[in-house]
Amino acid sequence: MQGSPTLWREATIRDLLTIERLQSYLSASSGDLGKALSLYKWNTRAAGAVIQTAALAEVLVRNALDRQLAVWAAKRSDNRSWIDLVPVDLQGAHDISEARARATRHGRTPEVHGKVVAELSFGFWRYLTASRYLTSLWIPALAPAFPYGDINITARRLQVEK
Repeated sequence: MQGSPTLWREATIRDLLTIERLQSYLSASSGDLGKALSLYKWNTRAAGAVIQTAALAEVLVRNALDRQLAVWAAKRSDNRSWIDLVPVDLQGAHDISEARARATRHGRTPEVHGKVVAELSFGFWRYLTASRYLTSLWIPALAPAFPYGDINITARRLQVEK
């Protein structure tokens, strides 16, 4: 291959990424491979920033909901975790069971509440804000997790769900 080492590296990267993968970047850069690769690099950094922000949001939402569910469970005064008390359907119960299994390495380690909470997917937490749980969870437990939302807690639930 002739040309500068930079061109060799660009051609190697192009070949490894594939032309098909780079096509939109090449189109946006009028076929200039160097510019296309710069756009690709920028896009991966932007995607990384979005993932980082989403991960932080997930932890903040999860912890806010967990905190409120702990308060809700404590009012039932039987010293059980909300994980044992939360009124979810079969899918929710399955999600909790799977999270417990992962958190305990399928029963090989003791259950730690925070590990179980961390194993529950973001979808599970969003699911707890669904309209089906308006009276059983949102009003008695979860609405205070989002104190700066709409003053109308039904409207606030919808904001959080979305």
